[in-house]
Amino acid sequence: MQLKKVGTTVVISRFGKIQLLDGPRRLEDFTKAYDKLVDLFSLDDRRVTLLAPSAFEWSVEETSFDAYTLAIEELATRRNILFVRDLAGKVKPSDQLVATVREKHRLWYEYWRPANWKCLFGDDSRRVFSNASRGLPSFKQEWTTYPGLIEKAEARIFADQPTITRKSSELTGFKGIDVETEMKSF
Repeated sequence: MQLKKVGTTVVISRFGKIQLLDGPRRLEDFTKAYDKLVDLFSLDDRRVTLLAPSAFEWSVEETSFDAYTLAIEELATRRNILFVRDLAGKVKPSDQLVATVREKHRLWYEYWRPANWKCLFGDDSRRVFSNASRGLPSFKQEWTTYPGLIEKAEARIFADQPTITRKSSELTGFKGIDVETEMKSF
């Protein structure tokens, strides 16, 4: 298991958000499966903490949310492990905080899953079209700026500062053509 390979000593786990959409009829299946997962987490004397499911940004049947949260709490109690309910979405974060966290997640996603992996790391990385022109950074150079941007975004979260809105890139290219003219050329 990867947890052993990286030397994990603590696992903080949050499951149930998607499963609660199945409603109470699948609660027993969920609880059994989660119990098995906690068995795996607990191997090699790892400490485990279970978090209540996070709330959706839209309304769902409150009874399902409460039932799954209670089932997870009972699982934690039975196994004598820590359960944290306070993160269960009862306290709504500010819109500014949500926007700042979303921006950090967007940056992380773009860094972790670059739009064109082959151009960044594959054989296309040595081709001319991988390099920018007119003093702009190459795709690879731009990609290497992401860790710093992610750090700054995380610092804004903890400092309760708003996200920085990026200015859209300026469109470049030949100005004497438009979609209609181009479509006529086919």
